[in-house]
Amino acid sequence: MILADGQDVRHLVPEHDPRVRLIHLDGWPEIGAKRNFGCEHAEGEIIAHWDDDDYSAPGRLADQVERLRESGKAVTGFHSMRFTDGVHWWKYEGTRNYALGTRYVTGGTGGAHIAFRSFRWVRTTSSSPRPTPQASL
Repeated sequence: MILADGQDVRHLVPEHDPRVRLIHLDGWPEIGAKRNFGCEHAEGEIIAHWDDDDYSAPGRLADQVERLRESGKAVTGFHSMRFTDGVHWWKYEGTRNYALGTRYVTGGTGGAHIAFRSFRWVRTTSSSPRPTPQASL
């Protein structure tokens, strides 16, 4: 599932692939609300987060899925990652006990690069509004 809240990205998504769902959301929901919406509507065994403005290596998802399956753990993330602005590269170096972007797991900064088993996601009661899908494309 791809949740889009900005410009039209239909041209980037395979048209006749039943494994891919594109949902365009009205407005610009906060990232937490958007991720909650995605988790609530996920149909697969594993949920992975990534931001459209972050670089992910081609094997990133396959690596995380393999680590989840082999370890039996509920969540996987990276403690070190390379970032780019399209011209320059830099590397974030964390510690082995800190998965980059796992605020709700370890006090990190957002969950942008984690993958986890969908049955582990528990919807919490929140007063923040849920995003409204414009259309399922």
